[in-house]
Amino acid sequence: KARLLVDIKTVVRTIRLAELTQAGPYCGFGEVRLVGPKSSAVFLPSGASPSLGGGSAGMKSYTTPTGWTVSSDHGTYKEGKLYWLSNAIDGSEACQPSTCSTRDTQYGRVINHYWLAAGKCRGKSWLDVQMDVARYLDHVELEPIYRPESRLTHFLILADGKDVTPAGFDAKLAQYTASTKWNGR
Repeated sequence: KARLLVDIKTVVRTIRLAELTQAGPYCGFGEVRLVGPKSSAVFLPSGASPSLGGGSAGMKSYTTPTGWTVSSDHGTYKEGKLYWLSNAIDGSEACQPSTCSTRDTQYGRVINHYWLAAGKCRGKSWLDVQMDVARYLDHVELEPIYRPESRLTHFLILADGKDVTPAGFDAKLAQYTASTKWNGR
């Protein structure tokens, strides 16, 4: 499945997904990929991986071995070793179960690709990805899907505090989630 692309085209250190607003019982996020110079089109490695990670139940922050930090105002939902913060930056993909974590397979691998919040997202919640140093970002690739019975209906994208949310983004988000087909949990 294609991701939502948001142009950045400047040097930044932190991407914040702000004003997260959910529909359904859960709040979460699939994947945030930061992409370097367009000439390279390379995902910048966060240091998190599906086999190693952190930000488990109750935690609000995780720092990777390479110094990237993913954090939220919500702690992580508690259920085994699922839903960790690192899932949002480890390169896993919902439609590619082979990329997902194997640290907890009670429901299969596919649900190990996203972070799930322990609370509700009602417009004031956020998820941050902070790199170890500022870098040039061409764009961000977002996979905001996480569960079939829940979805995000709104969020802003901030690059070092500057709003870079494209015009009409809520409509694009609604189209993206509506076109998602779920096979299993």
